[in-house]
Amino acid sequence: MQHTKLQELKTKLMEEAKLVQQMLNLALIQDNSENGFDKVQSLEEQVNTLENEIDRLAISLIALHQPEAGDLRRILMMYRINVDLERLGDQAYNIAESARNIAAYQITEPHIFQMQEATVNMLECSIKAFVDEDVEAAAGVCLNDTW
Repeated sequence: MQHTKLQELKTKLMEEAKLVQQMLNLALIQDNSENGFDKVQSLEEQVNTLENEIDRLAISLIALHQPEAGDLRRILMMYRINVDLERLGDQAYNIAESARNIAAYQITEPHIFQMQEATVNMLECSIKAFVDEDVEAAAGVCLNDTW
């Protein structure tokens, strides 16, 4: 039973990560920022719902199944990742809102889009490292953070 619940927790976390990744990709759409913002807003609501589900599931796993050391560490790690993903989604929402508010101005600073690309890439590499349980790849994400 506990292994099934751990897998459910991981699956929900991966779903949340995918939504946040979509939000980051949409946050700075230049040509139709109102539609981009609407999509980001919709995704934000889904991320918030998933965050609450993941919280409840993690707490339930700890309270009802009394996991031992390795499983407890996995649950707590996923709980923390959940918090960080939701926060990243909030930031993507804020960026999309700002982009919508300045849509009349052409964004010409290439660094903004390079930072967006780097952020999305770091999220992808972080999630892959988590899924693969690759400690070296996870450390590499931090080492490659040049911004």
